[in-house]
Amino acid sequence: MDPMTALTLISTAVQVAGSVKELLDKGGVTPQSLEKAAPQIVPQLASLGASLFPKVAPEMQAVAAAFSHLVRISRLTASMGRRRKRQLRLRRKN
Repeated sequence: MDPMTALTLISTAVQVAGSVKELLDKGGVTPQSLEKAAPQIVPQLASLGASLFPKVAPEMQAVAAAFSHLVRISRLTASMGRRRKRQLRLRRKN
């Protein structure tokens, strides 16, 4: 993937992230709802899902990829929050 395509994809993913997260939070994600919320990134999610989850039905691979990335982002955010709290505690002690 050339750098301009990657930048365009990242920009698009950031723009639709809220819509995709909202779908995932509701729990009723289907290929159709994902296509409606973020048609720009579904092909890339499907490709990623195919490589990460080869045994999942092809029509569900985009949903699986979106969900797995939401879980990773949630864990990263939680980790950052814990790190920040630890830093604040250390500052108070000093």
